[in-house]
Amino acid sequence: MRISRFKPFSALLVPLVFFLLAAPTPASAVPLTQIGIRYFERGHLAYLRDDMDAAARYFARSADAFLQYRDEGGSLFESNTLQAGIGLYYSGDYDRCIQVMEPLADDPDLWEADIYGALAYARKGDAAKAAGLLAKFPETARQHILSAAVHEAEDGLRSGSMTPADAAALVASQIRRQLIFNIYASTPDAATAPEQCDGRFWWRYSNQRCMTNQKFDPFDD
Repeated sequence: MRISRFKPFSALLVPLVFFLLAAPTPASAVPLTQIGIRYFERGHLAYLRDDMDAAARYFARSADAFLQYRDEGGSLFESNTLQAGIGLYYSGDYDRCIQVMEPLADDPDLWEADIYGALAYARKGDAAKAAGLLAKFPETARQHILSAAVHEAEDGLRSGSMTPADAAALVASQIRRQLIFNIYASTPDAATAPEQCDGRFWWRYSNQRCMTNQKFDPFDD
């Protein structure tokens, strides 16, 4: 009787499927938007700790992932576009921050566009454009600590009593104060539904997303 030297196809298929399922998922297989979100979350946590070196590193990676997705033809959610703009600001890429944020600056729900676009212009020394974006910051944002700084900086820039650098420093410092107040001292009903920890603007009232899967962490520091 002739004995075949080849294993049946089914006998080869089973171990192959097991190998593929058991193999670790490469970081390159993770969607770019998820990479952007997770690095933004890391940057946000570092920012709240005042670890600005780590924050800048994570925010830069976040922005790069979001913008790569956009440049490859993807359509970003407005919340992801804000995250990209914030990341660009804290990584020192002021020109691209302005490019990303300025088109969103007329939407009162996307008030970070006003703030970070203005900060980027101020860091570049453009007092008039910084003041113009600060003027768009909506009272409906309900950010009373930040709002006071925005008005002071706008008035100072328009009157010439404040340099762009000083205005940027003032507003930037109050962003941190506002976020820390929101996260640790605000009432439970302060955040709107999109600002809850599972919402699209989660960073306004939370230190991290509450739906984060801690096992999904394919990134290196």
